[in-house]
Amino acid sequence: MKRLTFFLVVIFAFACQHSANPKKFDVTALVGDWKTLYKNPYVLERWTLEGDKMIGTSFEVSANEMKVTETLLLENLRGTKVYTPTVVGQNDGKGIPFTCTFESATRIEFTNQLHDYPQVIRYELLTPDSLNVTVGRYPLDSFSDNMRFYFSRVKNE
Repeated sequence: MKRLTFFLVVIFAFACQHSANPKKFDVTALVGDWKTLYKNPYVLERWTLEGDKMIGTSFEVSANEMKVTETLLLENLRGTKVYTPTVVGQNDGKGIPFTCTFESATRIEFTNQLHDYPQVIRYELLTPDSLNVTVGRYPLDSFSDNMRFYFSRVKNE
């Protein structure tokens, strides 16, 4: 009985430690250029680390033109990750903040239920060179008007 009790205490302690300290999404894994798999036009996201903030720029790229469509800011505010996209020509040039509501080693999700669309933005790192981004309404997995972007990392040659 003492062995069983000890065994259960050890398992419980390990489980609590594991759940209290889940693996966090490494936002620096986004640093670099990411290109959507579809072509003409395609989307290019460029991420850089500037101090303790991640700065991103999203471009629409066609055969003759590369235009900025939005700027992105990912920062830690008061212990919470906040993702703020600023879309060119919308919202009087002001960013819309989305707060991190889910995080794992491979996925991070930001939510702003007060925003019209999107309300959820999810980044999912499938491999170090493969990224899926999904935007849509809250809750994300229950609506068909979600938009999915499949990115691959652009290799510097």
